[in-house]
Amino acid sequence: MLYNKLRSGGYTMDVDTATNDMSEEVQELIREVAEEKGLDEDWINNDSYGLPKVTDIIGRLE
Repeated sequence: MLYNKLRSGGYTMDVDTATNDMSEEVQELIREVAEEKGLDEDWINNDSYGLPKVTDIIGRLE
């Protein structure tokens, strides 16, 4: 996100993905890693997927 200038600065403690939807199996694996490593349950998320800037980048990548 920083590389593609989707975020102007600063860092967060999570990983944003450019995935439309994550399967229940993937979500369960994310929760397992969170529990093992003491991370927040949403340490990997797709919350930014619907943002216009992200959609534009995804369109160009596809």
